[in-house]
Amino acid sequence: AATATASAPASASTNTKSSLRVRRTYAAGGTASGVLAGQHQDVIDLLRQKATTTLGEGVEDASSSAANTSLFKKDAPMQGKKKKKMEKMAIKRGLHENQMDQTEADDAMTLEDEGYWDRFLTEDRSIEPTPPPTPAPTPPPTPGPTPPPTPGPTPGPTPPPTPGPTPPPTPGPTPAPTPGPTPAPTARPTTAAPTTPAPTFTCNLSPEERAAAIADILEQVSNPIDFVAPFSPQSQSLKWITEEDSLYLCPDDPFLVQRYTMAVFYFSTDGPNWVECSAPDDLSDPASIADANANCNLEVEIGQGGTDAWLTPVSECKWGGVACDTVSGDMERIEFEKNNLAGTIPRELQELSELRFLHMEEGRTGGTIPPELGNLSNLLELDMNFNALTGSIPANMYNLANLLEFDMNDNSLSGPISPDMQKMTKLTFLQFHRNQFTGSIPAEVGNLGRLIVATFDTNFLQDPMPEEVCLLRAGNLRTLTSDCLDPADPFYVECATPCCTQCF
Repeated sequence: AATATASAPASASTNTKSSLRVRRTYAAGGTASGVLAGQHQDVIDLLRQKATTTLGEGVEDASSSAANTSLFKKDAPMQGKKKKKMEKMAIKRGLHENQMDQTEADDAMTLEDEGYWDRFLTEDRSIEPTPPPTPAPTPPPTPGPTPPPTPGPTPGPTPPPTPGPTPPPTPGPTPAPTPGPTPAPTARPTTAAPTTPAPTFTCNLSPEERAAAIADILEQVSNPIDFVAPFSPQSQSLKWITEEDSLYLCPDDPFLVQRYTMAVFYFSTDGPNWVECSAPDDLSDPASIADANANCNLEVEIGQGGTDAWLTPVSECKWGGVACDTVSGDMERIEFEKNNLAGTIPRELQELSELRFLHMEEGRTGGTIPPELGNLSNLLELDMNFNALTGSIPANMYNLANLLEFDMNDNSLSGPISPDMQKMTKLTFLQFHRNQFTGSIPAEVGNLGRLIVATFDTNFLQDPMPEEVCLLRAGNLRTLTSDCLDPADPFYVECATPCCTQCF
């Protein structure tokens, strides 16, 4: 201790002694037990007082002194023992302080306390902030730390969360989902998969649906059994109108039945072998269509007609050999002569309710006359001479009250001539010659006052010519023929002159 004191500078010794006198005065006022009980608090108080009064001298010199620092580092492992020793010395000083010499006490306290207090100051610095004994250090912490935290966090963090985060979610995310996702799903089904989708196919029907719908309609026109045979005129016509016809009529087209009926007529009369106006070999090839049109010159002068080949993708009114009403578009005329028509007369012709002229002259058409022709109430001319028709004349044919010309000569028709012919009150031209009619000429023919020509020769008729018929010679009748030439002929018709104009 003496060596350490002797090596310390004079200024540091003076300052340390001055501070130790103050501590000694404080300790002298109490007992030994008081010193022990309050030594830690006293040490802290004295250190704070020392730091306050001699901040620039004692503490600074002690902390910056190389000797003290070196001593502290060397004595650090001995802190516990030294501390106890100092406590004992303090007790002794309190008991015997009055007997000690003032100078020796100062020196002793200076030497011992300098090392202790320096070490204590460094060692026990952690407990310094705990007790606030003086009012001097207290004010700085109170006004300093308290105001900054209060105004800082409150105005700072609080405003940003309220105005900042809240507005963005409301205007930002909310509008985006509504205009964005909502329009997209709505517009897409309306246009790719709409409740009323845009027609993908003509007629708003797939080809299969359209064909089925047309077939349902045409089964009311033709016998459904006729569609079973693949090469029947009806089956070929149905296939053409549903699969091959480029005009592609819809099931609700008002001319569907008319176009189908004309196709049936074409296939029924062996249209591919006609002399003129046969359908093109390839209905999808424009060149083939052009060639077929070039081979069609059968133009009907009256009405709306044309010279296009049959089954071509134009109105059926434009096909060669036919004509339609210029206003309604209904079929009015079918006129063929020497065009090599064959096959049979189709019953579907009854669907042409406005048909007025049916000429199928000088062909090879055979079979019987379909009774359905008697439903053509507007028919004016029925000319089928020079064909191969067989059978009898259907009874309802006599119901054609508007018929003017009934030309059936040069066929193989048979059976009797019905007295119902008198219903044809407008008939002017009647040619039944060169057939196989049997029986007698009915007297009711005499009621046909408009008759101009009536031919009955070259048949198997018998009996004399009725007087009622001969009386027509006094009126409009200009030509009347029969088998009146040879009385020995088993099929002899007695007709004296001037009743018959010519005998065979």
